[in-house]
Amino acid sequence: MGGVVALAGNPNSGKTTLFNAITGANQYVGNWPGVTVERKEAQFLIGEREATLVDLPGAYSLAPYSIEERVTLDFLTRGAPDVILNIVDATNLARNLYLTMQLMELGRPMVVVLNLMDEFSRRGGLVDCKALSTLLGAPVVPISAKKRKGFDAMFHAIYQQMQTPVRPLARYDAVTMDAVAQIRPWLKPGAPAMWTAMALLEGEESSEVLPEHGKNVARLTQRYAAGRGTDGLIQVAKARYAAIERALQGAGYRSPLEDSTRSDKIDRIVTHKYLAFPIFFGVLAAIFALTFGAPGTFFSNCMERLVQKIAQAILRGMSAAGAPEWAASMLSDGVVAGVGGVVAFLPQILMIFLCMSLLEDSGYMARAAYIADRMLRGLGLSGRSFIPLLMGFGCTTTAVMAARGVENQRDRRMTILLTPFMSCGAKLPVYALFTSALFPKGRWAMVLALYMLGMGMMSICGVLLRKTVFRRGETPFVMELPEYRMPDPRSVMRRMWDRTRDFLTRAGTLIFAMSVLIWFLRSLSPVLAWVSDPGDSIFALLGMGIAPLLRPLGFGQWQKAVALLSGVVAKEAVVSTLQVLYSAGDVAALTGEIAARFSPLSACSFLVFALLYTPCVSALAAMRRELGLRRYVFLAVAMQTGVAYGCSLLVYQIGRLFCGGSREMAWIGYVLAILTVGAAAWLIVQRLWRFFRKEDGCARCPYAGVCTGHRREKTSAK
Repeated sequence: MGGVVALAGNPNSGKTTLFNAITGANQYVGNWPGVTVERKEAQFLIGEREATLVDLPGAYSLAPYSIEERVTLDFLTRGAPDVILNIVDATNLARNLYLTMQLMELGRPMVVVLNLMDEFSRRGGLVDCKALSTLLGAPVVPISAKKRKGFDAMFHAIYQQMQTPVRPLARYDAVTMDAVAQIRPWLKPGAPAMWTAMALLEGEESSEVLPEHGKNVARLTQRYAAGRGTDGLIQVAKARYAAIERALQGAGYRSPLEDSTRSDKIDRIVTHKYLAFPIFFGVLAAIFALTFGAPGTFFSNCMERLVQKIAQAILRGMSAAGAPEWAASMLSDGVVAGVGGVVAFLPQILMIFLCMSLLEDSGYMARAAYIADRMLRGLGLSGRSFIPLLMGFGCTTTAVMAARGVENQRDRRMTILLTPFMSCGAKLPVYALFTSALFPKGRWAMVLALYMLGMGMMSICGVLLRKTVFRRGETPFVMELPEYRMPDPRSVMRRMWDRTRDFLTRAGTLIFAMSVLIWFLRSLSPVLAWVSDPGDSIFALLGMGIAPLLRPLGFGQWQKAVALLSGVVAKEAVVSTLQVLYSAGDVAALTGEIAARFSPLSACSFLVFALLYTPCVSALAAMRRELGLRRYVFLAVAMQTGVAYGCSLLVYQIGRLFCGGSREMAWIGYVLAILTVGAAAWLIVQRLWRFFRKEDGCARCPYAGVCTGHRREKTSAK
């Protein structure tokens, strides 16, 4: 009979790396806190028994303040795991053991594994694991999850705890233990007595107290808190840290060297007050130059030639088999054109994902969150929201789900509503197609401008949401900055394979189905008769109803309208729809069609609309599930579509007035037009807000602590 092993530890302690190493699973691994936002399960063999390993979200403590801590505490108290596998970062031993003490209070069999012991030893750290095991009352095993060292001893310890469970007992000072002993008889049978008693002493309420003893518990906890002139929370924390200090002293602990490490030296530059933002945007520019410059274009052209050869082989096979004309047309004009048009851009998509993965594994992304905190504070968010926002560059649906890691409900809802402004990877084929067709000399600059516009519109909408729908409830930002490490090739390649598989799965299912559906809609009339002219088809009728609304934006033809409409199902479908509607056999033919049917200005407007309009249906479904209220989803759709329409209108009309010149150099003007729209909108919002709130710097206004004048006075006083 199998058992259940719960994997618990601090954020960024290596939990998910250990989970993948034990089970062979492909969970997301990153060198930053908050990677795991819900518990995950997988099977593994321990001895001759099959057991279930549950990867719980990272938590600094079991106080249920954040969603991760609630998930972890709920499983540990109600899921009744057979063994708790507590992973501890050996390089931050004293801080990590705080959670260990709380886990010991639950009274369940436990194995403590000290991860990163190779780095701990390299930096001169020392600890006697056998002595520490005796003092804690639980097996302590040194390991390196990344290098898979110490696993045999770990498995042996888990197996022993499953066979003959040993329950650790937390030992605190006499006053605390006496208070716990008095509370025990007042609790309901079956409750984790030590954990519940400690939570009550901290000032928490518990349903595990017998009703007739509620007053006794209240009097005891008040007396305990008043005993040393502090509140119960501080006194319990002191008791735990004192126990940790005694255990470490008994184990001969020597902390690793902290003097001017490599990470400190790098951080002096990348988190510098003035250099941080230029470096951050320089890194983004380098990524886009690599992806949409010569390297990305080369690999994309190779993929395009491969797709063409496969398509030609399939068509020759169908012709030799005597397939009917309609089937050949559906295959060539529908499936091959639609799916092949998207797959051809796979190398560029993977290249940008590779760059992001390397930044994550190296530890830079946590610094980017710290840097972004200054900017996000203006939106009423914290740097904690940067993680899901940045994940929005990959997939909006995944980013929305990752927002569970934002503790505050207000911040979480704002993060989810603003995430779709971060350009997801599914839009990259659209950018690559249009920039190749119309801006070949400035592809990377145009794409970077689009990404910057998305972040700018997110900032503007964030300010408006903060001042209207979400006015209260800001929270402080605390995040651990992990040390810089060389990216793990195994982790990076696994992540790339996962994203490749996801992309190809979408291309082989959703994009395939959309391409076939679009082919039928362009080939049939409203009375279901076969048409040779797509202008008489069902799709044309649908597009002609939407096209007049898009005419002021510069792309009022029905083909362009229905392409955007299909993008609501999946953003990649914009490319496949255009390829089917224009009967372009390959990407080269489609590129020619785009260059002929779009002017550089209308293409620029089209890209802005594709960047900003409503996210795909899977993202909307995730938003509905995470937000819990339909009105927020309607708000997101209305906000995104309204912003997309307004920005495209401004770009097109401003471009018509000011952006002339040669076609070859026009892209510079269009990039400037995009950035001008974003900057102008931001300044307008800022000035309007200051006007209506009287924030122009008066020294004696009724908005003390709010207006810029008072802020300056407070800063000077400090």
